Amino acid sequence: MLAGAAEAHGERVAEHQEVLAHIANVIIDGYAIESAVARSEKLADARAGGAALAADMTAVFTADAADRIVAAAKQVGHALGDHGAATRERAAAVAHPGMDTVAARRRIAEAVLAAGEHPL
Repeated sequence: MLAGAAEAHGERVAEHQEVLAHIANVIIDGYAIESAVARSEKLADARAGGAALAADMTAVFTADAADRIVAAAKQVGHALGDHGAATRERAAAVAHPGMDTVAARRRIAEAVLAAGEHPL
C-alpha cells in the first residue's frame, strides 16, 4: 500500500493524510496482531492457565483487525484512483476465512464475569 501511495502521489503523498492514516492503521493492526499471537503462544508454551482464553481473544482481535485491513486496502486503492483489479487484489491479499466470533466473544465474556475482572 505504501509503495502504491508513493508511486501515485510521489513527494505529495504527505498531502494525502487520509491515505497515510489508513496505511498507519494497517501497520498498527499488524503490530498488534503479532504481539497478541506472541503472547498467546507464550501462554500456551508455558501451559499456563488462560491459554485457551488468550487464543480466543487473539482470534477475535485478528478477525476484527483483518476486516479493518481489508476496508483500509479498499479505501487506499480508491483514493489512489484505482477502482479495478488492483484494489480487488489488494483486498483479497488480506482477506481471511472468518470465524465464529460470536461464540468466542461469549466465552471471553463468561471468563471475565466468572473472574470478576480481566482474567489474564
